[in-house]
Amino acid sequence: MEPYFFNYDGNTYEVDFVIEKNPYCKSIFRAKDGKIILNIHENITRERAIQMIERHKLALSRLLRRNSHTSINNIFIFGESREIKKENGFFTIEGIGSYRNEKEKKQLLTHILKRYIDQRFYKIRDEMMVLKKYTYTIKDMKTRYGSNSRRTYNISLSLCLVHYSYEMIDSVIYHEFAHDYYFDHSANFYKLLLHFCPNYYYLDRRMQQGHYN
Repeated sequence: MEPYFFNYDGNTYEVDFVIEKNPYCKSIFRAKDGKIILNIHENITRERAIQMIERHKLALSRLLRRNSHTSINNIFIFGESREIKKENGFFTIEGIGSYRNEKEKKQLLTHILKRYIDQRFYKIRDEMMVLKKYTYTIKDMKTRYGSNSRRTYNISLSLCLVHYSYEMIDSVIYHEFAHDYYFDHSANFYKLLLHFCPNYYYLDRRMQQGHYN
């Protein structure tokens, strides 16, 4: 099936199709190498596939932007582009460390993200006068930057935050701790959040637009 191109917000995006024969396969979008990949069953017509794409253009543009942090030769780490070199089966991120495969890459990125969050998480909790003994977990979440479980007092933070600037990471932590006071996105929630993170709207907009600093 030929690639499909769609326009959204002044940008053109390419969608490649992967045809599946498995009768139980589901239609799945993913981002790879600057393109959107759509896995579909062989019985789905091109016209139906295009309808799916057009219906989800906003989500697809965000998916691609959130996965643009890595190219063949570069990766964003804490808002800075760093070179990736390959030698003797190892990939080395300039000034960060080396890995051999995707599993080791995630372990490396988790380690350096945890090292930063360990410095900031409890300082921000105390700054916001949150009394509950929250812990945090780093997860490979695809659709959100963070979430707050008031049942377990655990905040989940997305591994993708490792690609963003320190200020952007802090804004997500402030956001999740603000949910300890208001478990919604009401005016009171944002009033509290903006008190502690005055440029939250700007940082959030930059992140949604696919910027890392």
